[in-house]
Amino acid sequence: MKCGAKIRCNAKAVSADLNEDRPFVILDCGEKIEADVIVGADGMGSISRSLMIEHDDAHSTEMTMYK
Repeated sequence: MKCGAKIRCNAKAVSADLNEDRPFVILDCGEKIEADVIVGADGMGSISRSLMIEHDDAHSTEMTMYK
């Protein structure tokens, strides 16, 4: 990437810590990734959302969009 960002596809996060000076995630392979920005793009039933939000009150609106 032009600015040095790395994109990881098909990487399963099993834990995350956002309270440190430098946030990080731990992948299922044991690798620890530190970053300025962490993006979880795993769609509906998001594991990354549950790792980053302790008490998630999100609920389905039963509205769906297709592209």
